[in-house]
Amino acid sequence: MFKRKFHRFCVFSLLALLLLSLTGRFLTIGDSFAVFRISFLWTLAFLLVLPNTLKWRWAGFFAALVLLGIHHRHGIKPFAKIKPTYSVYQKNLFFRIKDVSPVADDIKSIKGLDFVTLQEITDKKSGLMEALKSEFPYQYICPFAAVGGTAILSRWPVIKNSHKCYDSGGMTVVRIDKGFGPVTVISTHLHWPFPFSQREQIDRLLPHLTKLDKPVIIGGDFNMVPWSYTVRGFERASDTRRLPGTLNTLHKGIFGTPIDHVLGPRNCAGTTERRPKFGSDHHGIYARIACDQKP
Repeated sequence: MFKRKFHRFCVFSLLALLLLSLTGRFLTIGDSFAVFRISFLWTLAFLLVLPNTLKWRWAGFFAALVLLGIHHRHGIKPFAKIKPTYSVYQKNLFFRIKDVSPVADDIKSIKGLDFVTLQEITDKKSGLMEALKSEFPYQYICPFAAVGGTAILSRWPVIKNSHKCYDSGGMTVVRIDKGFGPVTVISTHLHWPFPFSQREQIDRLLPHLTKLDKPVIIGGDFNMVPWSYTVRGFERASDTRRLPGTLNTLHKGIFGTPIDHVLGPRNCAGTTERRPKFGSDHHGIYARIACDQKP
């Protein structure tokens, strides 16, 4: 009897947490629980497949599997080959990193890379930007918090006076012309979610995003998962969508979560691939974006 009651308590508690994870639009704590939604679903599926007296156990089990598939689609690469209009390397360097040369070598190894978006750039890592100066001569940085600033490196000319810093450096913006029309490129670093100040930060940033010239490309450490209100808010405000192909960009022990993203224009195709961590606690992301544009 006790085992049955404890089992039901666990199942219904997980269902409650799953419902709470869907409330990010209305409750700041909702997005915090959204980070763990995949873990909740896997645990729920495991509990439901165990022998129990719940009449809807198998329906619940298969529903959990369907929802897991929906969430894991963010990591599925498109079947079609992408001939990129734009290519981006996104990386949170981690402010305690000691040697940035492997990151520089990895960036240089990607032929024809257009832009680099970086977070946690500190004075001691200025060597990375210097090492990439010949390939990416247009470099812009906005200081942000104690962990370091956000930065954009470009192979292509930046439109004069287009460099902006928002939210005390949490978002660096430049307008870049590759030869067939300008594109706005953004590097962003969001705070951790509730109980920290992520929601307040995005409330300050989203109005700026809506006013930026389109199209927009965003690379950043969002500290939030792709199915959250936070990321969807960025997508709506900037008329972008998260590019698929990458999951679990941050690992803490055995726990992995997708919190680093590249967002491309909504009417463009795109894909990403995960790069090694190279001493950071974040993986890098290499993104290719194909738009219907010609020089």
